[in-house]
Amino acid sequence: MRSSSSLRRIASGLIVLAVGSWAVLLIATPYAITHHPVSKVQGAVVAVVYVGGSFVCHQAPERSFHFWGGQTPVCARCAALYWSAPFGLVAALQFARRRRSTASTLTSSMSHVTLRRTLFQSAIPTLVTAGIEVFGMAQPSNTVRAVSAIPLGLSVAWVVGMFLAGAIRSSAGPLPVLSER
Repeated sequence: MRSSSSLRRIASGLIVLAVGSWAVLLIATPYAITHHPVSKVQGAVVAVVYVGGSFVCHQAPERSFHFWGGQTPVCARCAALYWSAPFGLVAALQFARRRRSTASTLTSSMSHVTLRRTLFQSAIPTLVTAGIEVFGMAQPSNTVRAVSAIPLGLSVAWVVGMFLAGAIRSSAGPLPVLSER
């Protein structure tokens, strides 16, 4: 049987692979649809990526990046969240690994309150630009939308990475059972 730390490393690696793959697919799909011929497999992958993007994003063309003449599967703000996430995740895992190698036990120096505050503060640029749009004060460019989302993408991924590394312990205990039926 594998140890808990070994399983944690495998899970972390799979999550990094998934997050990184999604970030790459957001750039690769516009390329795939604009460079012919598209095979059946490529077409299926592209369709899955665009449909997947539709579950999390409005995909408005005017708010999306266009590469090679093709629209990204998510808007500029969402794209920046996803493009920055692999960096925050890998940084957190590396940070936790270095701390683990220099200390006998890895404990988080951040309380849950501090983590929540950090996440809220990193969301402020995104909230400000979204608020400006919602209240009709301005329409920020796609670049501004994207840049404002980077702190949030990095921070959320950092917290997830630290949790995966065991540096953040859940104080809530196990998840409640929703139904016993």
